[in-house]
Amino acid sequence: MRGACAIFFCSPSSVTVYPTPLCRARLGGEVPGLDEFTMAQEWVDQKMEKAKDEREKRGSSSNFAIEEEEDELERFPASVVGSASSHGADCKDVIISSQGFESYADPNEKPVEVVLAKVNQDSAAYVWPLNEDEDAGFFCVLDGHGYGGEGVSQYASKRLCEIMFTGENGRTQAWKEDPAKSLVMAFLEVDKDLATKKASLAKYGGSTCVCVMMIGNKCTIANVGDSRFVSGVRDRDGKTAYYDMSHDHRPDDKKEKARIVASGGWVATDAGDDEARVWLTSKQACGLAMARTLGDLPFKAVGVIAEPEITEMIITTDHEFMIGASDGVWTVMSSQEAVDIVAKSKERQPNQELDATRAARELLVAAARKWKTDEGGEYRDDITVTVIKLPCFPAARAQLVRNPAKDSAAEASPTKGAAGRRKSTAESVERRKSNLAASKKGGRRSIA
Repeated sequence: MRGACAIFFCSPSSVTVYPTPLCRARLGGEVPGLDEFTMAQEWVDQKMEKAKDEREKRGSSSNFAIEEEEDELERFPASVVGSASSHGADCKDVIISSQGFESYADPNEKPVEVVLAKVNQDSAAYVWPLNEDEDAGFFCVLDGHGYGGEGVSQYASKRLCEIMFTGENGRTQAWKEDPAKSLVMAFLEVDKDLATKKASLAKYGGSTCVCVMMIGNKCTIANVGDSRFVSGVRDRDGKTAYYDMSHDHRPDDKKEKARIVASGGWVATDAGDDEARVWLTSKQACGLAMARTLGDLPFKAVGVIAEPEITEMIITTDHEFMIGASDGVWTVMSSQEAVDIVAKSKERQPNQELDATRAARELLVAAARKWKTDEGGEYRDDITVTVIKLPCFPAARAQLVRNPAKDSAAEASPTKGAAGRRKSTAESVERRKSNLAASKKGGRRSIA
């Protein structure tokens, strides 16, 4: 779709809006197979159908409405940008009665421990092209938390894209003129909107948000919370090393803690928990595990802020891919472990060409397994992964530059990087047609 921006929601932000397969029967046992997770392509198709129906009902369109036939809507091929998302799982003591599961309350009754699917509070999206510029794209991953956190992450992902790219307040091209300033202003405006328009959600819930603005071969990264973008970069030995494009905002970080304490809050670990949290009062039931978030209105009074930390990165020929993920990944594995999984996925493909969607699925499954084996028990956080093959914009390939630090000792820690573009839509159109035909025949849909 030329001449407009298109939002693609890569993962479910709320099961009440996008019903996700729960795989309840297997949550307590073996990790579900790859085909049991809801993949990006399916969510994109559902979103487009929903947007088309809503537009027809109201008889109007917006910058983000579907204005052409589905098969003509431009988007990245699944091999270039792929995403996977899965709800978490939790254990609960219940009493099984004729009415089904009931909360455990009677001490005389023997409870049964069951594993239940959690509401998926993660959200992810990308926008491409940006106001007719096919050498520019925007990617974000959000992780909601608290009561109604799925609503916060869903609202924030959509609102952030609207503020950045629909020209509100006359800022049509501001994202291109000064990406860093535009991102900071958009984050703060989203947080303000949550306080004024979605206070019922933001009072008890909030969300992380990490996003990458790609313009040519330059990336501008904005982050609040502990979701993270990393890049896989070839080092001088030919191995793929990691580079953290964003930094987690932990309450016990020296800079973050100083601001919180100066604002009247306090940072401490809870009994039986080694994770530092922000607390309002000594009688508070649960603290906040991040120093920067969207929403979480009560914590704004004690130094938790929505202003994002901005970093920049230039893509060189050494950069192979980027990974954006919620802390369902980063809690159980390091950045290097995640990069290794994607790199090995690439090595297994024909001609060693990375398939972004397959790599995202494999990383998700690996994280789910580590929750069970490393953390112990049945609890698992929501997991959302986006993998971006570099370069993803065709025109960016001509702009790639060699890494100036290639011959220096600092090469062991890869330098910063940025981005790419896509080919004709014909391949992706044919893939969607064949997938649709296959799904009608066999029931389950495959994603090439």
